Amino acid sequence: MNETDNQEILLRFMVTSDTHGKFGTWNYAADCEERSGSMTQICTAVRQYRTDCSVMIDAGDLFQGNMAELFVGDEEIHPMIQALNEIGCDIWVTGNHDYDYGIPRLKKMISQISAKTLTGNVCDQQGNVLADGYTVIERNGIRIAVIGMTTPGISSWNPGILKGCRVTAPIDETRKILDELNGNYDMLVGVYHMGPDDQYGFPHSGVTEICEAFPGFDFVIAAHTHKLMITEVNGIPVVENEKTGKTMIVADFTFGISKEGWKIKSRDIRSIDISEFEPDPELAEKLTGFDLRAKENARRKIGRLEGGPLLPDNEISEIPAVLLEDTALMSLIGKVFMHYAGTDTAAVPVFSNTAIINTGDFRYCDAARAYRHENLIYKFRMNGRQLKTYMDWAVSYYNTFHPGDLTVSFREDLKLYSFAVFKGVEYDVNISREPGNRIGNLRWPDGTAVKEDNEFTIAVSDFTANTFLLMPGVIFDEDNIPMLLERDVRDDIGTVREMIADYIENVMNGSIQSSTDGNWHLKGCRWDPGLHAEAVRILEKRSAEEKKKLYFCSFTAADLQ
Repeated sequence: MNETDNQEILLRFMVTSDTHGKFGTWNYAADCEERSGSMTQICTAVRQYRTDCSVMIDAGDLFQGNMAELFVGDEEIHPMIQALNEIGCDIWVTGNHDYDYGIPRLKKMISQISAKTLTGNVCDQQGNVLADGYTVIERNGIRIAVIGMTTPGISSWNPGILKGCRVTAPIDETRKILDELNGNYDMLVGVYHMGPDDQYGFPHSGVTEICEAFPGFDFVIAAHTHKLMITEVNGIPVVENEKTGKTMIVADFTFGISKEGWKIKSRDIRSIDISEFEPDPELAEKLTGFDLRAKENARRKIGRLEGGPLLPDNEISEIPAVLLEDTALMSLIGKVFMHYAGTDTAAVPVFSNTAIINTGDFRYCDAARAYRHENLIYKFRMNGRQLKTYMDWAVSYYNTFHPGDLTVSFREDLKLYSFAVFKGVEYDVNISREPGNRIGNLRWPDGTAVKEDNEFTIAVSDFTANTFLLMPGVIFDEDNIPMLLERDVRDDIGTVREMIADYIENVMNGSIQSSTDGNWHLKGCRWDPGLHAEAVRILEKRSAEEKKKLYFCSFTAADLQ
Protein backbone atom coordinates (compact mmCIF):
# COMPACT_ATOMS: atom_id res chain seq x y z
CA MET A 1 0.00 0.00 0.00
CA ASN A 2 1.10 3.54 -0.75
CA GLU A 3 0.36 4.75 2.75
CA THR A 4 1.20 8.14 4.12
CA ASP A 5 3.18 8.42 7.33
CA ASN A 6 0.08 8.97 9.41
CA GLN A 7 -1.73 6.03 7.76
CA GLU A 8 -4.30 8.30 6.10
CA ILE A 9 -5.22 8.86 2.46
CA LEU A 10 -7.53 11.53 1.07
CA LEU A 11 -9.55 10.22 -1.88
CA ARG A 12 -11.26 12.93 -3.98
CA PHE A 13 -14.23 12.58 -6.33
CA MET A 14 -15.05 15.23 -8.93
CA VAL A 15 -18.59 14.76 -10.20
CA THR A 16 -20.44 16.31 -13.16
CA SER A 17 -23.74 15.48 -14.85
CA ASP A 18 -26.48 16.83 -17.10
CA THR A 19 -24.08 19.03 -19.07
CA HIS A 20 -26.48 18.85 -22.05
CA GLY A 21 -24.24 19.79 -24.94
CA LYS A 22 -22.59 22.80 -23.31
CA PHE A 23 -19.10 22.08 -24.64
CA GLY A 24 -18.07 25.75 -24.79
CA THR A 25 -19.26 29.01 -23.34
CA TRP A 26 -21.65 29.83 -26.21
CA ASN A 27 -25.40 29.40 -25.91
CA TYR A 28 -26.30 28.69 -29.54
CA ALA A 29 -30.07 29.01 -29.07
CA ALA A 30 -29.70 32.50 -27.60
CA ASP A 31 -26.63 33.17 -29.80
CA CYS A 32 -24.65 34.74 -26.98
CA GLU A 33 -21.83 33.90 -24.62
CA GLU A 34 -22.95 32.27 -21.40
CA ARG A 35 -20.28 31.50 -18.80
CA SER A 36 -22.59 29.95 -16.24
CA GLY A 37 -20.99 26.58 -17.00
CA SER A 38 -19.37 24.58 -19.80
CA MET A 39 -16.99 21.71 -20.43
CA THR A 40 -14.17 24.16 -21.10
CA GLN A 41 -14.71 25.71 -17.66
CA ILE A 42 -15.12 22.32 -16.02
CA CYS A 43 -11.75 21.41 -17.54
CA THR A 44 -10.13 24.31 -15.67
CA ALA A 45 -11.88 23.32 -12.43
CA VAL A 46 -10.87 19.66 -12.73
CA ARG A 47 -7.24 20.56 -13.36
CA GLN A 48 -7.30 22.71 -10.24
CA TYR A 49 -8.93 20.09 -8.00
CA ARG A 50 -7.34 16.91 -9.37
CA THR A 51 -4.90 15.13 -7.03
CA ASP A 52 -2.79 11.99 -7.35
CA CYS A 53 -5.66 10.17 -5.61
CA SER A 54 -8.79 11.36 -7.36
CA VAL A 55 -11.61 10.06 -9.56
CA MET A 56 -13.70 12.04 -12.05
CA ILE A 57 -17.22 10.79 -12.77
CA ASP A 58 -19.88 12.10 -15.17
CA ALA A 59 -23.43 10.90 -14.51
CA GLY A 60 -24.94 11.34 -17.96
CA ASP A 61 -27.03 13.47 -20.35
CA LEU A 62 -24.03 14.50 -22.35
CA PHE A 63 -25.08 14.91 -25.99
CA GLN A 64 -28.53 16.52 -26.04
CA GLY A 65 -29.01 20.28 -25.76
CA ASN A 66 -27.38 23.51 -26.91
CA MET A 67 -27.62 22.28 -30.53
CA ALA A 68 -25.02 19.59 -29.81
CA GLU A 69 -27.31 17.17 -31.66
CA LEU A 70 -25.84 18.75 -34.81
CA PHE A 71 -22.74 16.62 -34.20
CA VAL A 72 -24.45 13.31 -33.46
CA GLY A 73 -24.04 10.78 -36.23
CA ASP A 74 -21.30 10.82 -38.81
CA GLU A 75 -18.85 13.04 -36.94
CA GLU A 76 -15.41 11.59 -36.34
CA ILE A 77 -15.95 12.52 -32.71
CA HIS A 78 -18.61 14.48 -30.84
CA PRO A 79 -17.38 17.70 -29.13
CA MET A 80 -18.70 16.55 -25.76
CA ILE A 81 -16.77 13.30 -26.08
CA GLN A 82 -13.62 15.13 -27.08
CA ALA A 83 -14.06 17.45 -24.10
CA LEU A 84 -14.63 14.59 -21.67
CA ASN A 85 -11.58 12.80 -23.02
CA GLU A 86 -9.39 15.89 -22.76
CA ILE A 87 -10.55 16.53 -19.21
CA GLY A 88 -9.67 12.98 -18.26
CA CYS A 89 -12.98 11.56 -17.06
CA ASP A 90 -12.63 8.15 -15.44
CA ILE A 91 -16.24 6.89 -15.40
CA TRP A 92 -19.28 7.87 -17.47
CA VAL A 93 -22.84 6.65 -16.89
CA THR A 94 -25.42 7.09 -19.65
CA GLY A 95 -28.37 9.43 -19.05
CA ASN A 96 -31.85 9.20 -20.53
CA HIS A 97 -31.20 11.83 -23.23
CA ASP A 98 -28.09 10.00 -24.39
CA TYR A 99 -30.51 7.46 -25.91
CA ASP A 100 -32.39 10.06 -27.99
CA TYR A 101 -30.43 9.33 -31.16
CA GLY A 102 -30.71 5.55 -31.22
CA ILE A 103 -28.72 2.61 -29.88
CA PRO A 104 -26.31 2.31 -32.87
CA ARG A 105 -25.24 5.96 -32.52
CA LEU A 106 -24.94 5.64 -28.76
CA LYS A 107 -22.75 2.55 -29.15
CA LYS A 108 -20.50 4.46 -31.53
CA MET A 109 -20.13 7.31 -29.06
CA ILE A 110 -19.46 4.90 -26.21
CA SER A 111 -16.62 3.43 -28.27
CA GLN A 112 -15.07 6.90 -28.56
CA ILE A 113 -15.15 7.75 -24.85
CA SER A 114 -11.94 6.98 -23.01
CA ALA A 115 -13.81 6.83 -19.69
CA LYS A 116 -15.21 3.53 -18.50
CA THR A 117 -18.90 3.51 -19.49
CA LEU A 118 -21.38 1.97 -17.03
CA THR A 119 -25.02 1.11 -17.71
CA GLY A 120 -25.98 -2.13 -16.07
CA ASN A 121 -29.73 -2.10 -16.69
CA VAL A 122 -30.06 -1.73 -20.48
CA CYS A 123 -29.73 -4.54 -23.03
CA ASP A 124 -29.77 -3.92 -26.79
CA GLN A 125 -32.02 -5.63 -29.32
CA GLN A 126 -29.68 -8.61 -29.42
CA GLY A 127 -29.87 -9.07 -25.66
CA ASN A 128 -26.37 -7.77 -24.97
CA VAL A 129 -25.81 -5.44 -22.03
CA LEU A 130 -25.10 -1.99 -23.42
CA ALA A 131 -22.24 -1.48 -20.97
CA ASP A 132 -20.94 -3.07 -17.78
CA GLY A 133 -22.92 -2.52 -14.63
CA TYR A 134 -19.89 -1.91 -12.45
CA THR A 135 -16.15 -1.52 -12.33
CA VAL A 136 -13.53 -1.70 -9.59
CA ILE A 137 -10.76 0.87 -9.73
CA GLU A 138 -7.82 1.42 -7.41
CA ARG A 139 -6.37 4.62 -6.05
CA ASN A 140 -3.31 4.42 -3.77
CA GLY A 141 -4.27 0.92 -2.71
CA ILE A 142 -7.94 1.73 -2.05
CA ARG A 143 -10.30 -0.48 -4.07
CA ILE A 144 -13.37 1.48 -5.20
CA ALA A 145 -16.35 -0.41 -6.60
CA VAL A 146 -18.54 1.85 -8.78
CA ILE A 147 -22.00 0.74 -9.91
CA GLY A 148 -23.71 2.66 -12.75
CA MET A 149 -27.33 2.62 -14.00
CA THR A 150 -29.73 4.88 -15.87
CA THR A 151 -33.36 5.63 -15.11
CA PRO A 152 -35.76 2.89 -16.25
CA GLY A 153 -37.99 5.72 -17.48
CA ILE A 154 -36.17 5.58 -20.82
CA SER A 155 -38.35 2.64 -21.84
CA SER A 156 -41.37 4.96 -21.62
CA TRP A 157 -39.79 8.16 -22.96
CA ASN A 158 -38.01 6.53 -25.94
CA PRO A 159 -40.21 3.53 -26.82
CA GLY A 160 -39.50 3.68 -30.55
CA ILE A 161 -35.75 3.98 -30.18
CA LEU A 162 -35.65 1.26 -27.52
CA LYS A 163 -38.01 -1.13 -29.27
CA GLY A 164 -36.70 -4.65 -28.71
CA CYS A 165 -34.36 -3.52 -25.93
CA ARG A 166 -34.69 -4.64 -22.32
CA VAL A 167 -34.59 -2.05 -19.53
CA THR A 168 -34.57 -3.46 -16.03
CA ALA A 169 -35.01 -2.01 -12.54
CA PRO A 170 -31.77 -0.59 -11.10
CA ILE A 171 -32.58 -2.04 -7.68
CA ASP A 172 -32.64 -5.57 -9.13
CA GLU A 173 -29.40 -5.16 -11.08
CA THR A 174 -27.70 -3.55 -8.09
CA ARG A 175 -28.59 -6.55 -5.93
CA LYS A 176 -27.04 -8.93 -8.49
CA ILE A 177 -23.86 -6.87 -8.72
CA LEU A 178 -23.44 -6.68 -4.96
CA ASP A 179 -23.78 -10.46 -4.76
CA GLU A 180 -21.08 -10.78 -7.41
CA LEU A 181 -18.76 -8.28 -5.72
CA ASN A 182 -19.18 -10.08 -2.40
CA GLY A 183 -17.65 -7.20 -0.46
CA ASN A 184 -14.33 -7.22 -2.33
CA TYR A 185 -13.82 -3.46 -2.17
CA ASP A 186 -12.90 -0.77 0.31
CA MET A 187 -15.49 1.74 -0.88
CA LEU A 188 -18.85 1.31 -2.63
CA VAL A 189 -20.09 4.11 -4.93
CA GLY A 190 -23.39 4.22 -6.82
CA VAL A 191 -23.88 6.42 -9.88
CA TYR A 192 -27.51 6.53 -10.97
CA HIS A 193 -28.94 8.84 -13.60
CA MET A 194 -32.06 9.20 -11.50
CA GLY A 195 -33.43 11.78 -9.10
CA PRO A 196 -34.13 11.26 -5.41
CA ASP A 197 -37.62 9.77 -5.81
CA ASP A 198 -39.69 7.81 -8.30
CA GLN A 199 -40.61 10.12 -11.17
CA TYR A 200 -44.20 10.42 -12.44
CA GLY A 201 -45.06 7.25 -10.57
CA PHE A 202 -42.53 5.25 -12.61
CA PRO A 203 -41.32 2.51 -10.22
CA HIS A 204 -37.67 2.06 -9.24
CA SER A 205 -36.59 5.41 -10.69
CA GLY A 206 -35.30 7.11 -7.53
CA VAL A 207 -32.04 6.76 -5.59
CA THR A 208 -33.84 6.90 -2.24
CA GLU A 209 -35.02 3.34 -2.86
CA ILE A 210 -31.42 2.31 -3.61
CA CYS A 211 -30.09 3.87 -0.41
CA GLU A 212 -32.78 2.30 1.73
CA ALA A 213 -32.32 -1.13 0.18
CA PHE A 214 -28.50 -1.13 0.28
CA PRO A 215 -27.12 0.70 3.34
CA GLY A 216 -23.60 -0.47 2.47
CA PHE A 217 -23.11 2.33 -0.09
CA ASP A 218 -20.53 4.90 0.95
CA PHE A 219 -21.47 7.49 -1.68
CA VAL A 220 -24.38 7.80 -4.12
CA ILE A 221 -24.40 10.15 -7.11
CA ALA A 222 -27.80 11.14 -8.49
CA ALA A 223 -28.61 13.07 -11.68
CA HIS A 224 -31.48 13.80 -14.08
CA THR A 225 -33.58 16.29 -12.08
CA HIS A 226 -31.03 19.14 -12.34
CA LYS A 227 -31.38 20.10 -8.68
CA LEU A 228 -28.27 20.89 -6.69
CA MET A 229 -28.31 18.46 -3.78
CA ILE A 230 -25.92 17.46 -1.02
CA THR A 231 -27.82 15.41 1.53
CA GLU A 232 -27.98 12.09 3.38
CA VAL A 233 -30.37 9.20 2.79
CA ASN A 234 -30.23 6.32 5.25
CA GLY A 235 -26.87 7.64 6.43
CA ILE A 236 -25.44 7.66 2.88
CA PRO A 237 -24.20 10.92 1.34
CA VAL A 238 -26.20 11.65 -1.84
CA VAL A 239 -25.34 14.41 -4.31
CA GLU A 240 -26.66 15.89 -7.54
CA ASN A 241 -25.55 18.76 -9.81
CA GLU A 242 -27.38 21.55 -11.53
CA LYS A 243 -27.76 21.39 -15.32
CA THR A 244 -25.51 22.58 -18.17
CA GLY A 245 -22.29 22.37 -16.20
CA LYS A 246 -23.18 25.05 -13.68
CA THR A 247 -21.81 23.06 -10.76
CA MET A 248 -19.32 20.33 -9.97
CA ILE A 249 -19.48 18.26 -6.80
CA VAL A 250 -16.14 17.79 -5.03
CA ALA A 251 -16.28 15.02 -2.43
CA ASP A 252 -13.27 14.25 -0.22
CA PHE A 253 -13.13 11.00 1.76
CA THR A 254 -10.33 10.50 4.27
CA PHE A 255 -9.35 6.86 4.73
CA GLY A 256 -7.46 5.36 7.62
CA ILE A 257 -5.79 1.95 7.75
CA SER A 258 -6.87 -0.70 10.22
CA LYS A 259 -6.51 -4.46 10.62
CA GLU A 260 -9.60 -4.88 8.42
CA GLY A 261 -8.15 -2.61 5.72
CA TRP A 262 -9.00 0.89 4.58
CA LYS A 263 -11.94 2.55 6.36
CA ILE A 264 -13.55 5.96 5.84
CA LYS A 265 -12.76 8.24 8.79
CA SER A 266 -14.33 11.49 7.56
CA ARG A 267 -15.79 13.18 4.51
CA ASP A 268 -16.12 16.71 3.17
CA ILE A 269 -18.55 17.30 0.28
CA ARG A 270 -19.22 20.63 -1.39
CA SER A 271 -20.48 22.13 -4.64
CA ILE A 272 -18.20 24.21 -6.86
CA ASP A 273 -19.66 27.11 -8.87
CA ILE A 274 -18.28 26.61 -12.38
CA SER A 275 -19.08 30.19 -13.44
CA GLU A 276 -16.09 31.27 -11.34
CA PHE A 277 -13.64 29.43 -13.64
CA GLU A 278 -12.20 30.64 -16.92
CA PRO A 279 -12.45 28.36 -19.97
CA ASP A 280 -9.41 26.18 -20.52
CA PRO A 281 -7.71 27.78 -23.55
CA GLU A 282 -6.27 24.53 -24.93
CA LEU A 283 -9.61 22.72 -24.88
CA ALA A 284 -11.43 25.78 -26.27
CA GLU A 285 -8.97 25.88 -29.17
CA LYS A 286 -9.52 22.20 -29.96
CA LEU A 287 -13.29 22.75 -30.04
CA THR A 288 -13.15 25.85 -32.26
CA GLY A 289 -14.28 24.00 -35.39
CA PHE A 290 -17.41 22.72 -33.66
CA ASP A 291 -18.11 26.18 -32.28
CA LEU A 292 -17.91 27.85 -35.68
CA ARG A 293 -20.16 25.24 -37.32
CA ALA A 294 -22.76 25.53 -34.56
CA LYS A 295 -22.79 29.33 -34.84
CA GLU A 296 -23.13 29.20 -38.62
CA ASN A 297 -26.05 26.79 -38.33
CA ALA A 298 -27.69 28.84 -35.58
CA ARG A 299 -27.54 32.08 -37.57
CA ARG A 300 -28.98 30.69 -40.80
CA LYS A 301 -31.96 32.83 -41.87
CA ILE A 302 -35.16 30.88 -42.51
CA GLY A 303 -37.74 33.67 -42.65
CA ARG A 304 -38.92 37.02 -41.41
CA LEU A 305 -41.20 37.93 -38.50
CA GLU A 306 -43.51 40.94 -38.82
CA GLY A 307 -45.93 42.59 -36.42
CA GLY A 308 -43.98 42.53 -33.17
CA PRO A 309 -42.30 40.03 -30.82
CA LEU A 310 -43.61 36.49 -30.31
CA LEU A 311 -43.83 37.07 -26.57
CA PRO A 312 -44.98 40.29 -24.88
CA ASP A 313 -42.97 41.83 -22.08
CA ASN A 314 -43.73 40.49 -18.63
CA GLU A 315 -45.61 42.98 -16.49
CA ILE A 316 -43.62 41.62 -13.54
CA SER A 317 -40.28 40.23 -14.64
CA GLU A 318 -40.51 36.90 -12.79
CA ILE A 319 -44.12 36.10 -13.77
CA PRO A 320 -44.15 34.93 -17.42
CA ALA A 321 -46.76 36.50 -19.68
CA VAL A 322 -47.03 33.20 -21.56
CA LEU A 323 -48.77 31.75 -18.48
CA LEU A 324 -51.19 34.65 -18.15
CA GLU A 325 -52.47 35.18 -21.70
CA ASP A 326 -52.43 33.73 -25.17
CA THR A 327 -49.27 34.67 -27.07
CA ALA A 328 -48.07 34.64 -30.66
CA LEU A 329 -45.38 32.13 -29.68
CA MET A 330 -47.85 29.49 -28.46
CA SER A 331 -50.17 30.19 -31.38
CA LEU A 332 -47.32 29.54 -33.81
CA ILE A 333 -46.23 26.32 -32.10
CA GLY A 334 -49.84 25.14 -31.92
CA LYS A 335 -50.17 25.59 -35.70
CA VAL A 336 -46.96 23.57 -36.17
CA PHE A 337 -48.23 20.75 -33.95
CA MET A 338 -51.58 20.52 -35.74
CA HIS A 339 -50.15 20.93 -39.24
CA TYR A 340 -47.59 18.14 -39.04
CA ALA A 341 -49.75 15.78 -36.98
CA GLY A 342 -52.86 16.51 -39.05
CA THR A 343 -54.98 16.94 -35.91
CA ASP A 344 -57.97 19.00 -34.79
CA THR A 345 -56.35 20.15 -31.55
CA ALA A 346 -52.98 20.39 -29.82
CA ALA A 347 -51.60 20.54 -26.29
CA VAL A 348 -48.50 22.74 -26.42
CA PRO A 349 -46.07 22.57 -23.49
CA VAL A 350 -44.56 25.82 -22.26
CA PHE A 351 -40.81 25.31 -22.51
CA SER A 352 -39.81 28.83 -23.53
CA ASN A 353 -41.32 31.36 -21.16
CA THR A 354 -38.66 34.00 -21.75
CA ALA A 355 -37.84 33.66 -25.47
CA ILE A 356 -37.03 37.09 -26.92
CA ILE A 357 -37.82 36.84 -30.64
CA ASN A 358 -38.46 40.27 -32.12
CA THR A 359 -39.60 41.60 -35.48
CA GLY A 360 -37.02 40.95 -38.19
CA ASP A 361 -35.09 38.02 -39.57
CA PHE A 362 -36.07 34.66 -38.10
CA ARG A 363 -33.00 32.47 -37.79
CA TYR A 364 -32.66 28.75 -37.22
CA CYS A 365 -31.59 29.37 -33.63
CA ASP A 366 -34.86 31.20 -33.05
CA ALA A 367 -36.70 27.90 -33.58
CA ALA A 368 -34.61 26.44 -30.77
CA ARG A 369 -35.35 29.47 -28.60
CA ALA A 370 -39.05 29.11 -29.33
CA TYR A 371 -39.01 25.43 -28.35
CA ARG A 372 -36.19 24.47 -26.03
CA HIS A 373 -36.34 20.66 -26.06
CA GLU A 374 -35.73 17.95 -28.64
CA ASN A 375 -39.29 16.62 -28.68
CA LEU A 376 -41.21 14.73 -31.33
CA ILE A 377 -45.00 14.73 -31.75
CA TYR A 378 -47.49 11.97 -30.92
CA LYS A 379 -51.04 11.81 -32.31
CA PHE A 380 -53.95 10.67 -30.10
CA ARG A 381 -57.68 10.20 -30.40
CA MET A 382 -59.62 11.74 -27.50
CA ASN A 383 -63.19 12.47 -26.55
CA GLY A 384 -64.49 15.63 -24.90
CA ARG A 385 -64.54 14.09 -21.42
CA GLN A 386 -60.89 13.05 -21.68
CA LEU A 387 -59.90 16.48 -23.01
CA LYS A 388 -61.61 18.26 -20.12
CA THR A 389 -59.88 15.92 -17.62
CA TYR A 390 -56.49 16.55 -19.21
CA MET A 391 -56.99 20.31 -19.40
CA ASP A 392 -58.05 20.57 -15.76
CA TRP A 393 -55.01 18.52 -14.76
CA ALA A 394 -52.67 20.76 -16.79
CA VAL A 395 -53.98 24.03 -15.34
CA SER A 396 -53.62 22.75 -11.78
CA TYR A 397 -50.13 24.28 -12.17
CA TYR A 398 -51.59 27.58 -10.93
CA ASN A 399 -51.90 28.29 -7.24
CA THR A 400 -55.51 28.97 -6.29
CA PHE A 401 -56.23 32.70 -6.32
CA HIS A 402 -57.40 33.99 -2.94
CA PRO A 403 -59.00 37.33 -2.00
CA GLY A 404 -56.24 39.84 -1.40
CA ASP A 405 -53.81 38.33 -3.92
CA LEU A 406 -52.36 40.93 -6.28
CA THR A 407 -50.32 38.60 -8.50
CA VAL A 408 -50.69 35.13 -10.00
CA SER A 409 -48.40 32.40 -8.68
CA PHE A 410 -47.67 28.75 -9.41
CA ARG A 411 -47.34 25.49 -7.53
CA GLU A 412 -43.85 24.59 -6.35
CA ASP A 413 -44.65 20.86 -6.24
CA LEU A 414 -45.30 20.72 -10.00
CA LYS A 415 -43.05 21.26 -13.01
CA LEU A 416 -43.69 23.85 -15.70
CA TYR A 417 -43.79 21.14 -18.36
CA SER A 418 -46.96 19.69 -16.80
CA PHE A 419 -48.75 22.86 -17.93
CA ALA A 420 -49.99 23.19 -21.51
CA VAL A 421 -51.72 25.71 -23.75
CA PHE A 422 -54.47 24.03 -25.77
CA LYS A 423 -55.12 24.95 -29.38
CA GLY A 424 -58.04 24.10 -31.67
CA VAL A 425 -60.51 24.83 -28.86
CA GLU A 426 -61.56 27.94 -26.93
CA TYR A 427 -61.73 27.98 -23.13
CA ASP A 428 -61.40 29.90 -19.87
CA VAL A 429 -59.18 29.03 -16.89
CA ASN A 430 -60.68 30.20 -13.59
CA ILE A 431 -57.88 30.04 -11.01
CA SER A 432 -60.16 31.16 -8.16
CA ARG A 433 -61.54 27.60 -8.32
CA GLU A 434 -59.71 24.66 -6.83
CA PRO A 435 -57.63 22.36 -9.12
CA GLY A 436 -59.75 19.91 -11.10
CA ASN A 437 -62.60 22.35 -11.71
CA ARG A 438 -61.03 25.30 -13.51
CA ILE A 439 -61.80 24.80 -17.20
CA GLY A 440 -64.93 26.63 -18.29
CA ASN A 441 -66.72 27.72 -21.47
CA LEU A 442 -64.97 24.94 -23.42
CA ARG A 443 -66.06 25.20 -27.04
CA TRP A 444 -65.04 24.60 -30.61
CA PRO A 445 -63.86 27.50 -32.82
CA ASP A 446 -67.37 27.76 -34.31
CA GLY A 447 -68.76 28.49 -30.85
CA THR A 448 -70.45 25.15 -30.20
CA ALA A 449 -69.76 23.47 -26.85
CA VAL A 450 -67.32 20.60 -26.62
CA LYS A 451 -69.45 17.64 -25.57
CA GLU A 452 -68.24 14.65 -23.59
CA ASP A 453 -68.82 12.24 -26.46
CA ASN A 454 -67.20 14.42 -29.16
CA GLU A 455 -64.27 12.53 -30.73
CA PHE A 456 -61.29 14.26 -32.31
CA THR A 457 -57.53 14.04 -32.70
CA ILE A 458 -54.93 15.86 -30.63
CA ALA A 459 -51.17 16.42 -31.05
CA VAL A 460 -48.89 16.36 -28.00
CA SER A 461 -45.16 16.14 -27.44
CA ASP A 462 -43.61 12.71 -27.02
CA PHE A 463 -42.53 13.72 -23.51
CA THR A 464 -46.09 14.66 -22.57
CA ALA A 465 -47.42 11.44 -24.08
CA ASN A 466 -44.99 9.06 -22.42
CA THR A 467 -44.74 10.86 -19.09
CA PHE A 468 -48.35 11.83 -18.47
CA LEU A 469 -50.96 10.58 -20.95
CA LEU A 470 -49.81 6.98 -21.31
CA MET A 471 -48.85 6.45 -17.67
CA PRO A 472 -51.80 4.97 -15.74
CA GLY A 473 -52.60 6.90 -12.60
CA VAL A 474 -51.02 10.22 -13.61
CA ILE A 475 -53.99 11.78 -15.45
CA PHE A 476 -56.10 8.80 -16.52
CA ASP A 477 -56.69 5.40 -15.01
CA GLU A 478 -55.75 2.40 -17.11
CA ASP A 479 -59.22 2.01 -18.63
CA ASN A 480 -59.50 5.62 -19.79
CA ILE A 481 -56.14 6.31 -21.45
CA PRO A 482 -56.66 8.06 -24.83
CA MET A 483 -55.99 6.03 -27.96
CA LEU A 484 -52.50 6.51 -29.37
CA LEU A 485 -52.76 6.72 -33.17
CA GLU A 486 -49.19 7.54 -34.20
CA ARG A 487 -45.79 8.01 -32.61
CA ASP A 488 -43.13 10.38 -33.89
CA VAL A 489 -45.16 12.04 -36.64
CA ARG A 490 -43.00 13.49 -39.41
CA ASP A 491 -39.76 12.28 -37.87
CA ASP A 492 -38.48 12.48 -41.45
CA ILE A 493 -38.33 16.24 -40.83
CA GLY A 494 -36.98 15.91 -37.30
CA THR A 495 -37.95 17.27 -33.93
CA VAL A 496 -40.40 20.06 -33.13
CA ARG A 497 -37.57 22.54 -33.63
CA GLU A 498 -37.00 21.33 -37.17
CA MET A 499 -40.74 21.35 -37.77
CA ILE A 500 -40.98 24.99 -36.67
CA ALA A 501 -38.14 25.88 -39.05
CA ASP A 502 -39.69 23.85 -41.89
CA TYR A 503 -43.13 25.42 -41.27
CA ILE A 504 -41.76 28.95 -41.46
CA GLU A 505 -39.46 28.29 -44.40
CA ASN A 506 -41.62 26.03 -46.57
CA VAL A 507 -45.25 26.26 -45.45
CA MET A 508 -45.30 30.00 -44.73
CA ASN A 509 -42.71 30.74 -47.44
CA GLY A 510 -40.52 32.52 -44.92
CA SER A 511 -43.14 35.05 -43.84
CA ILE A 512 -44.80 34.94 -40.42
CA GLN A 513 -46.94 37.41 -38.52
CA SER A 514 -46.90 37.92 -34.77
CA SER A 515 -50.57 37.22 -34.05
CA THR A 516 -52.45 35.34 -31.37
CA ASP A 517 -55.43 33.02 -31.60
CA GLY A 518 -56.88 34.57 -28.44
CA ASN A 519 -58.50 31.22 -27.77
CA TRP A 520 -58.05 31.09 -23.98
CA HIS A 521 -58.43 33.54 -21.11
CA LEU A 522 -57.32 33.54 -17.49
CA LYS A 523 -60.19 34.27 -15.12
CA GLY A 524 -60.68 34.64 -11.39
CA CYS A 525 -58.00 37.26 -10.70
CA ARG A 526 -60.31 39.55 -8.75
CA TRP A 527 -57.86 42.18 -7.61
CA ASP A 528 -58.33 45.91 -7.26
CA PRO A 529 -56.70 47.46 -10.38
CA GLY A 530 -55.20 50.32 -8.39
CA LEU A 531 -53.68 48.02 -5.76
CA HIS A 532 -52.36 45.71 -8.47
CA ALA A 533 -50.68 48.64 -10.24
CA GLU A 534 -49.14 49.73 -6.95
CA ALA A 535 -47.87 46.17 -6.37
CA VAL A 536 -46.24 46.18 -9.82
CA ARG A 537 -44.48 49.49 -9.07
CA ILE A 538 -43.19 48.18 -5.74
CA LEU A 539 -42.04 44.84 -7.12
CA GLU A 540 -40.05 46.34 -9.96
CA LYS A 541 -37.82 47.97 -7.34
CA ARG A 542 -37.16 44.65 -5.58
CA SER A 543 -34.06 42.54 -6.16
CA ALA A 544 -34.15 39.64 -8.61
CA GLU A 545 -33.92 37.19 -5.70
CA GLU A 546 -36.93 38.74 -3.98
CA LYS A 547 -38.95 38.73 -7.20
CA LYS A 548 -38.16 35.05 -7.83
CA LYS A 549 -40.12 34.17 -4.70
CA LEU A 550 -43.22 35.60 -6.37
CA TYR A 551 -43.30 32.69 -8.79
CA PHE A 552 -44.51 30.38 -6.04
CA CYS A 553 -46.13 32.82 -3.62
CA SER A 554 -48.50 35.65 -4.57
CA PHE A 555 -47.89 39.26 -3.54
CA THR A 556 -50.91 40.30 -1.47
CA ALA A 557 -52.63 43.47 -0.34
CA ALA A 558 -51.18 42.83 3.12
CA ASP A 559 -47.68 43.08 1.60
CA LEU A 560 -48.42 46.68 0.64
CA GLN A 561 -48.55 47.67 4.30
